[in-house]
Parts: sequence; structure tokens; C-alpha cells
Amino acid sequence: MKQMLWILCLLSLWPIEHAFSQINPVEITYTNNADKKEYTFQYQNNTYIDYAVKLNFSNLQGGTCTCSLPYVGSVSTGKGSLFTLKPSQDNQGISFRFSYKYQKGRLLNKPPKPYIYLFPFSKIQAHRANQTQNILELIAGKKVTDFYGMSFQMKKGDTVFAARRGIVSEIKNEFDTHAEGVWFSSNTNFVEIFHQDGTFGKYNRFKKGTILVKEGQQVEAGEPIGVVADDTFEGNMLVQFTVYYLDRAKAFIDTGHSFTYVIPTFYSTTTPAGVVLQQGAFYTSDFPESIVTQEMTKRELKKWKEAKQ
Repeated sequence: MKQMLWILCLLSLWPIEHAFSQINPVEITYTNNADKKEYTFQYQNNTYIDYAVKLNFSNLQGGTCTCSLPYVGSVSTGKGSLFTLKPSQDNQGISFRFSYKYQKGRLLNKPPKPYIYLFPFSKIQAHRANQTQNILELIAGKKVTDFYGMSFQMKKGDTVFAARRGIVSEIKNEFDTHAEGVWFSSNTNFVEIFHQDGTFGKYNRFKKGTILVKEGQQVEAGEPIGVVADDTFEGNMLVQFTVYYLDRAKAFIDTGHSFTYVIPTFYSTTTPAGVVLQQGAFYTSDFPESIVTQEMTKRELKKWKEAKQ
């Protein structure tokens, strides 16, 4: 029964790509400069966070690109230019066909710099932490070498707090508490937050209707984001937390997983310089101003302090 409940808990720790369904997250168009016979490609990012795009040309004739092809790059929210196709010879026309793909996240060439996170639980009492396994390891016996996930024991009605500042990139808030004895389900509620350095933090297993933030909202470190689900694992409620980023070396490879996981360092009252979780250990949380505000500009810090007065 122990392994069955872990499967229920861990499935939604796998990051979901192409999560927006009603509108394309990213749209690629181009404009024609008839005088120069050039084509400039632009993007429209309709989301709140960075996305990666890949453009392929299947039949480019008479022209060259101001970039390397296929084009692979990150695009921020809103509109912008990507590159220009220019004629290979003066007064020569260009013909082409193109297609594109997109993936959620900012392409990173290497892991981000170390960062000290807050624990996602209150400072009222100590909480037990455990490292979790990937769902593919439990079901198919496939080892995911870089997977790293955490779970923290909670109590019914406990609030989950943001471990780091960021923009809410995705929310799932529609699934009810699972019936007793359910051993496998992908239907769990979560909050995903996009961080300043291009990483994501995903908080999994919220009670339906208790999520306190919305997509596109900026959340500060230590801010409450929801209430843990009532489902139990050996008598304990759990909140799960993973940190990951879109790895340039893995992006747009259909047969693989595009995200690389980060092993976070947490602020602890006993280890202010940061601690990496130990299996089964208990930790006490705190939200010191120096950690909460570490990514704020001077103007943001001043505004934040004024709001607290």
C-alpha cells in the first residue's frame, strides 16, 4: 500500500508541456519588405512567462538567414522580432516553407546559480521531509538520472507557502479528494511558479477550491498559495515540491524529457546559510526579510516595506 500511495502522489511531479489549450502560447508570423525582398519573422508570446521556439525551413530557396537554422531561442511575454531572411543575390526573390514548435520555459545552457529557498510550510512547528521517486521508476522501472523531488508532511488544513518569488505560470484546481484506497491517479491540483532565473517551482497536491493565487500573478516568497489536499499517505498529508528548468540540450527532442531538475538549498532556522534536505529529517521554517526580499529591486523593496507598515 505504501508504494501505491506514492504513485498517487508523484505522477503530477512531471512537468507538462504545451499546457495552454484555448489559444496558442506562441504564434510566429512574418512581414515582407518588398523593396528589399526581405522577410522578417516575429513572435507573439500570449503567456505570462518565457517560452522556447524552434523554426524549421523545409524549402528555403534564394535566401539566407541572419541566424543559424533551424532557429532555436527563447521569447519573453509580448511581441518581438526573431530574424530576417535576406536574398542571396540582389533583386532575387525568396521562396520558403516553415513550421515551428514551442515549449514552456526559458532555454538554459547550464544549471542556474545556487539559490536559497524558503520551506513551503509555516514556522509553527517542524515538518518531516522526504525525497520522492519519479513515477516512471515506480511503474516501469526506468531510472530518471536527474530527477529530484521532495515531499513535506503536513496536517489537514495546513497552508502551503511560496518558496520563492515568481510568476504563476500554471494552475490546476479542479480535482476532488480521492476516495480511500485509490492507488493511482494523475488528477491532482498544483501551482507552478516561474522564477527570475528561468527555473520553475511546482507545488503539488492542493485541496480543490483552496488555491489563493491565479495565473499571471506575481507571488512573493513566503506568500500563502493554497491549502494542502486532504488525501493521506500512511496517515499524513503531503505537499510535494520540485524545481526544474528547460535544458537547451534536451529541448525539442521528441524521444526525451526536456527538463532538468535542481536540488534546492533551503533556509533553516538551524542552518541560515542553507541546507540540502536529508531523507526523513525534520526542519523548522522561517521567513526572514533577507531571504524574502533577495530578488527585489530597491524600488520593489521600498514598496514592500511600505505595504507592511
